[in-house]
Amino acid sequence: MGHQPSTHTHPRATEIMTVLEGSLEVGFVTSNLENRLITKILQKGDVFVFPVGLVHYQRNVGNGNVVAISDLSSQNPGVITIANAVFGSAPEIHSFLITFNRSSKQWQN
Repeated sequence: MGHQPSTHTHPRATEIMTVLEGSLEVGFVTSNLENRLITKILQKGDVFVFPVGLVHYQRNVGNGNVVAISDLSSQNPGVITIANAVFGSAPEIHSFLITFNRSSKQWQN
């Protein structure tokens, strides 16, 4: 199996992806406060744009390999892998902050 990137973001670039072979699920999460997941299944010839700074992913959903080309709008796009940033920080982020729910009583106090 080939490379399948973790959920990540590019803080300084928009990414455009073109599928050359296979089936690829792509998605990104809109900005606060809505935080809505937008997904699409791409087939050969389809193109998808990941807006700058938004958390996004790609996942092979076909039976075979996927071949895709990604281009970024900057020579220095940066990349932040979400799981590494949140769960691999040093010192670690307190679990209360990671699981914090805006509708909880703690938020309202």
